[in-house]
Amino acid sequence: MGNSTRQKRQISYGVTKWENNKVFYYFDASIPTVNRAYIRTILNYLMARVCIDFVENAAATNRIKVFDGAGCYSAIGMQGGEQSLSLSPDCVVVSFCFCVIFPFRHSLSVFKGKV
Repeated sequence: MGNSTRQKRQISYGVTKWENNKVFYYFDASIPTVNRAYIRTILNYLMARVCIDFVENAAATNRIKVFDGAGCYSAIGMQGGEQSLSLSPDCVVVSFCFCVIFPFRHSLSVFKGKV
């Protein structure tokens, strides 16, 4: 308390932010239809709690490609152009919705914290 110079640690500094609070994404063919529906539900949950809109658009200049990779990860912040976000089948399990949220939060430059 009283330390006014302390920076909040949840947001990365010096990372490019998404314009107009819109994050464009699309699903690679490797993501099954049932998983896509669940991921959309999780993104709706997240949008209801933050001032960011996730918009499905594969043609946007800056966009996230959601694919079935080896694990659950994303780059921190907007990279420019197409960037990848991995959601393996183990990440997309109904009882573990936060495994889906965390990589998307990383794409927003958020390291940790509660949603």
